[in-house]
Parts: sequence; C-alpha cells; structure tokens
Amino acid sequence: MIETGVIVEQRPDGAATVEVERGAACDGCHARGACAMTFGQRRLLLPATNPLGAAVGQRITLELDDSAFLTACVTVYLIPLATLLAAAFGTWAALGGTPLAPHRDPLSALGALAGAAAGFGIVRLIDSRIRDPQRPGARRFRARITGIFQDRGMDHAS
Repeated sequence: MIETGVIVEQRPDGAATVEVERGAACDGCHARGACAMTFGQRRLLLPATNPLGAAVGQRITLELDDSAFLTACVTVYLIPLATLLAAAFGTWAALGGTPLAPHRDPLSALGALAGAAAGFGIVRLIDSRIRDPQRPGARRFRARITGIFQDRGMDHAS
C-alpha cells in the first residue's frame, strides 16, 4: 500500500515519523468510521525507515508493509465474527434440553451480541498491546520512505 505524507520528526535511529492523512482507500471503505486501525482519526503518525535521508517538512511517498495491513484487517474482522458465531452456536446448543429450549433462538441472538462485544474487546486489547511503545517488540506497521516530492515532480528510489 502506497501513501503520501510529511516528515514531522527525524529520529536518532535514522528513522522518521511521518504524518499521513487517511487516503482514498479509507474514504471508500464502508467501515471507515468504526475501523480499529484509525479510531476515527483523519491524520496518523507512522514510524518509517528513511533510506533516502528525507528531512523534516518534506513531502514523501511511503510504502506500507502489506502483511501488517492484512493482519490488521483479519484481526479487526475475523475475531469479532468468530466470537459472535461461537457464542451464538454455544448458547443454542447449551439450551437444547433445558426448560428454556423453546426460547433458545432469541437467547442465542443475545449470546451472539455478547460474543461480538467480547470479540471487539479482544481486538481493543490486542490493539493496545501492539501500540504500546513501552512494550518490547511491539509490532507496528512497517513503512519505508520510497520517494521525495520535489518542486518539479518527484524523485523515486527503491
């Protein structure tokens, strides 16, 4: 995934902090308001490797690691779906020979809602651990600066 941004900080390790405005891919997504990746933020700060030596204030292009993006999408969508289905089927099966058996469909729907809520809670917990800068080995999006915009176009390097 390729995005454009502005370098807002040079870090001592040679990397840079880049401010990226959510682009067209986010604007076209039906889940843009509820996405756990951005939590409704219009601008994001991402750490990026800076092999081109771009300076603070320069507008750049950067490439986000597709595997991190896909992992985030799978986490955000599949965990709540799995917990919803597990809770719905678990509730339905558990109520099968009990006095509540005639009401197991609506109770299974309530169980599904509780399962979805638990799934979103799990996603929030995972997200807070990933974003914790004090946690050793905290995973982040891997981004790499691949181009610097100049006055008359853009230079590219890989």
